Amino acid sequence: MSIYTYQLLKGVGLSEQRVLSVLPKIKVDSLNAGQIICHKGSQPEAWHHIVSGLVGAGIPQENGVITPINIFGPGTWFGEVAILNHRPLMVDCVCLTPVRILKMPLEQAVDAFENDADFSRHVARLIAWRTQQQSEMLILMRLGSPQLRVVLGLALFAEALHSSNSHLPTNELDDSLDIPVKQSALAAMCGVSRGIFSECVQHLAAAGWVRLSYATLALSKILVWHNFSRRHRQNRHNNAKPVMPEILHMFEEAAVSSPSLRGTQ
Repeated sequence: MSIYTYQLLKGVGLSEQRVLSVLPKIKVDSLNAGQIICHKGSQPEAWHHIVSGLVGAGIPQENGVITPINIFGPGTWFGEVAILNHRPLMVDCVCLTPVRILKMPLEQAVDAFENDADFSRHVARLIAWRTQQQSEMLILMRLGSPQLRVVLGLALFAEALHSSNSHLPTNELDDSLDIPVKQSALAAMCGVSRGIFSECVQHLAAAGWVRLSYATLALSKILVWHNFSRRHRQNRHNNAKPVMPEILHMFEEAAVSSPSLRGTQ
């Protein structure tokens, strides 16, 4: 793990001297699904890196379910806002699956942010990306149609599972991704009933964008999911309440505009 951690710390822009000083202070922890890493209103004590598993950051509901505005997958750091200030968290961070994490003490991360320029730039880009994503998801939860909440909720998993740094571009995407969370839990996380969720994913499956199993599902044609999400972010005149036929048409447009798929349509 020490070689992995060394390369990991170098990858976020820490200097050689900084890496060697931080490395002995990194801690490893294994957590169960449903376990809360950071509570809303608390002040984190570490910057976290996910070795394996999925973590959701979202608004806690009275029934104990969170409505996620960010999902963090393997290879992802999270909790970076605490590096900039010591204000309490606005969200819960919950393990959606069993999770193995590394923890960099917050004191070390803050010192690095103030003194290592490359690390500061990496953290700043990450914060900018996630702030945009959070703003969009908060607006979606308030104004979006149930069908759009389902689709963009699933798109969060596509972004979390394909890349260790969702704010950086990648050209290496698998054609499909299994979401290791039960459909009933996904429905609750998207803020819709189980019936509405099932109806939406049935339409997506019939169009070839989702593969269904008994309790879970997989996203197909991941490049299209990413393009759909990107186009939705860039379009200043989005329809906030589209119905499924309109959403499926948006997927077709995303497929046509995906460079690597143009020759296969």
